[in-house]
Amino acid sequence: MNSSGITSKPANVALWGPDVFEITTLVQTLKIGKYAQGTASIHPFNEEITFGEKTFVAAVPSGNEGARRSHRQSLADYDSIVYVLDATDNDSLSTSKEELNGVLTDEALTKPILILVPKADASGVANESLLQELGLKQAVAKADGRVAVFAYSLSPEKSKGFEEGFRWLLQYL
Repeated sequence: MNSSGITSKPANVALWGPDVFEITTLVQTLKIGKYAQGTASIHPFNEEITFGEKTFVAAVPSGNEGARRSHRQSLADYDSIVYVLDATDNDSLSTSKEELNGVLTDEALTKPILILVPKADASGVANESLLQELGLKQAVAKADGRVAVFAYSLSPEKSKGFEEGFRWLLQYL
């Protein structure tokens, strides 16, 4: 409760990106605090997550392409966006690049945007050529602190990097 006795509602965070399976796995991992494989759903859903001392509602998109396109129009209604980049192959990367560019250039999207990029190797660093190809360094520089990029890994063996990203994001919520 806040000082007026009214309970504040959790922030609404839209998760976005072409790989809904990866997004649901990220949401389940955040929810239980350790790696948990998710499943892509044809229906969008919301999941309440407490991370640190903050609670937020994660909006997970549908795996159905038509439903995803219509949901894209509502991204401006959320308190923030987490974009999960899919770089598994050239087609996925091309789709990610196109969608991410649309999110970053949409003037209606003025809230914080966290971009999660898969780690390229065991060093934990995102692939520099990938960051360059997607223009992420320039996007972050132009966004005046509203956009951040974090490299992450999400697997049964090693899940890390996304926690730092969510800590960055939740400071704005």
